[in-house]
Amino acid sequence: MPPLAIAKPELLIPYYDAEVGNFLVAPAKEGMGAPPINVMRSLEDIRVRSGVQLSDEQTGMMVTDKTHPHAVREAMWMHGEDEPIATVGEYFAKDPDLSRSLTLFQQMAGSAVAAEEDGSYVTLAWSNDPLTLHRASIQGEKRLHFHLTSRHGELEEIPSVTTRIGDLDIVDRSRIAEEYSYAASAYLRDYIDSRPDSPFELENLHPCVISLKIGDWSDLATPEGVQKVASFIDLLETQHSQIASSFGGEDNEGFFYMNDTRNPIEVIRDVSGLDETRLGLVLLADFVQGLKNGRLGFGNMIGSGRDVDLAKLRKHYRTLVTPSKGFAYAAGFSKHDGTLSLNIRPSKFSDLGGAGCAIIEGIPVRVKKGSIPMTPTQTRQRQAFMRQVVDIAAVGA
Repeated sequence: MPPLAIAKPELLIPYYDAEVGNFLVAPAKEGMGAPPINVMRSLEDIRVRSGVQLSDEQTGMMVTDKTHPHAVREAMWMHGEDEPIATVGEYFAKDPDLSRSLTLFQQMAGSAVAAEEDGSYVTLAWSNDPLTLHRASIQGEKRLHFHLTSRHGELEEIPSVTTRIGDLDIVDRSRIAEEYSYAASAYLRDYIDSRPDSPFELENLHPCVISLKIGDWSDLATPEGVQKVASFIDLLETQHSQIASSFGGEDNEGFFYMNDTRNPIEVIRDVSGLDETRLGLVLLADFVQGLKNGRLGFGNMIGSGRDVDLAKLRKHYRTLVTPSKGFAYAAGFSKHDGTLSLNIRPSKFSDLGGAGCAIIEGIPVRVKKGSIPMTPTQTRQRQAFMRQVVDIAAVGA
């Protein structure tokens, strides 16, 4: 069995899964088939399938409907220029003074504030995984896009969930609490906390998520707020490279070049003696070794001594043992006890993105899409929400 649940079976993982409950089930729009995956769609296809509501030359983004929604009320900002941009890091890099980024974040934050006026819970999410084409990816659409969701009344039954990691099945544990998420989050928290001059204030919400405190939506819609987010994303990408280099780098499909006979403790020989970081990197090294020597093969997972859903394992097995390429993460802005944070879940083996597994009040919550049809009332609510978003974005466009 993968080692994190063995090493820390008592570790509490706040988590709720709509696949096994009735919470956050997003209804489907009429007549929508399966979405394309692992592609950067043409602008023509986006306009036909998603429904572009507003094109903004200043930001290079389009406000669009969502073909396969994560909530009744949802809107997207998607990059809409002829020369496509895949990631938020690339968007920031092509905007040196962050002026267009500021306009974009002011549009999105303004829509979030308006959506909160009726007591709704708002999330603004995206995923970063532009290079993974050989397996299911957390960023299926390889064009930068943000999901703004507003949920009103849908969170009334949110449970107070604290699940022991040792009680999660193999598939869910790997998708929510994989070794890389735990190791990278611990490493990044320790790295930032050990620097007294760090401009970043972190929240401790989940052991497999690193959370940057923002404050409120109004704080995000400022030059300082956008600069903080851009610098934080740049830091995460740099530190992923450091983690990868400590394993000898990555091959073309994202596997670390770690020798099978290498003692996992050698991986962290240059890391300070911070317990969570050391444990996380040792567990990650052990996991990588297990993949390389076949210890985590399909048969071994079945024979792990625990109940295994074979159909579920077969469906997700390739993803569980095939890493994403480069630095992948699920991201989202959301509030916990009234404070807005940017929540990043680093990923190597998960296929759950920032909208499909949203952070809600500090808890990762999987969203189940399309199992029920959208009612006429819900359709009207969705259309009204979209009009509100477009009106706010058009002011700044």
